Amino acid sequence: MIQPDEPSERSHLIRASLSTYIQYARAAAVPFVAIGLYGIRQLAINPHAPELIAVLLAVVLPIYLLILLHLELSRVGWDDHRVWKIGLTGKRTIKREDIAGVAFRSVSAAMSVQTLDKLVVYGRDKHILLILWGAFWTNDDLRTFANGISPAPANTISQLVSQRAFNREFPTGGSVVGRHPNLSGIVGALLITLLICVGIAATEH
Repeated sequence: MIQPDEPSERSHLIRASLSTYIQYARAAAVPFVAIGLYGIRQLAINPHAPELIAVLLAVVLPIYLLILLHLELSRVGWDDHRVWKIGLTGKRTIKREDIAGVAFRSVSAAMSVQTLDKLVVYGRDKHILLILWGAFWTNDDLRTFANGISPAPANTISQLVSQRAFNREFPTGGSVVGRHPNLSGIVGALLITLLICVGIAATEH
């Protein structure tokens, strides 16, 4: 007797959104427009303008190319047994049985001009298993993902919290950048400034 085929395991996949990131980056850049225009004016009247522009492009372009590559590669997916996230640093997989819940948080970091929206997938003792940043995913995709993997009906209303409160609520897991965005931003800005200064010094000789 011919047996019917077993139903295939359903899997779902969501891609990151370039348009969402552009909207986020545009909103974040608004407070710095005046500084940027002043810097462009000073650069234009500098006798070493061509060399300085080359230095700036050499420093800034690779950063944006990495962001675009990350957006192109980023996926989140799930099936009946697993949840996975694919990105620039590789693939991370967690078991559905390890997920205790999901939470939407809008994190307001000190000295930040805007909040950082996050979807947190957590396990026992509020240990962070996975984080999706609202800058890379549409709200609809985040809600679809949350409803698809949450063991209980997901609360998709984002709660505004400070970075300190976020770290207290989810005391373990996550990346250093995600838990300390201000420190990471300062270190990154200093490194970029150092590279630009080295480039400028090189063009003066």
